[in-house]
This record gives sequence, structure tokens and C-alpha cells, in this order.
Amino acid sequence: MKTAGRISIQSIIDLILSRAGISHAKFAEFVKFAIVGGSGVLVNMGLFFILTRWLRMDITWASPVAIEVSIISNFLLNNAWTFRRRDTYVPFFRRLIRYHLVTGLAGLVNYAILLLLVRFIGLSDLLANLIGIIIGMFINFFLNSLWTWKQ
Repeated sequence: MKTAGRISIQSIIDLILSRAGISHAKFAEFVKFAIVGGSGVLVNMGLFFILTRWLRMDITWASPVAIEVSIISNFLLNNAWTFRRRDTYVPFFRRLIRYHLVTGLAGLVNYAILLLLVRFIGLSDLLANLIGIIIGMFINFFLNSLWTWKQ
């Protein structure tokens, strides 16, 4: 009876990535981007909570403030960590503007989803905000990867 060799998780990941045409570097960037995004979720949700619960700010004002602070926080972390190895020709302030445009678009999607889910469906504002953030994350990664930190 032959015993099949053990397949490691790494080899499974390698196979999936190679079949999808995704390089290890691109996958590592996505993981880092997701980690930074997770910190942005904490910044956004934490500030949104403080503004709406402690300071009694309406969600129509609290959400844009929380989105903006998380945009700046995420740009700085992504620039210093996620995409730092990229040999990009785009200067820092141009990357900041590009990032702001892309994440601003994702932020508008986040904001629209928040208002739609709260005002028309009656969902909790915290849950609606989180759903908007998650949808915006995918827009953020692909557009920023292709444009802001273009190689």
C-alpha cells in the first residue's frame, strides 16, 4: 500500500495562486492591504461610534469624518508598509491625491450604503457602516494597486 505524500498548506496556496495567475508578491500585498484595511475599519468604526454615541453627531456628518480620518490613516500605513517595495515613479503627494480620489470613491459607496441600509431598510447604523466599509475595501485595493502605486 502506497502512502501519499503530505500536502502542505503552502503548496495548496501556491497551486491556487499559480492557477489564478497571481504572484506571491501581489498576494503578499493584498494580505498587507487587508491588514491595513482592518486597522482602517477600527479607526472608522471607533470614530463613528464616538461621534454618534458620545458626541451625538448625526450619521450624515459622523460618517464622512470617520471615513476621512481612516483614509488618511490607511494611506500612511499602505505607503510605508504595503506598497513600500514597489518601484513607483509617482511622487508622494501625487500618490496621496490619487489614493484620496480612489478611496473617496469607495468612501462615497460606503456612505451611500450606510444611508440606504439605515434609512430605507432600518438596519443598525454600526452594521450598515461595516457593510459599506467591506464593499469599499475591494474598490480600494484594485484601483489603488493599479493606479496609486502603479509600477
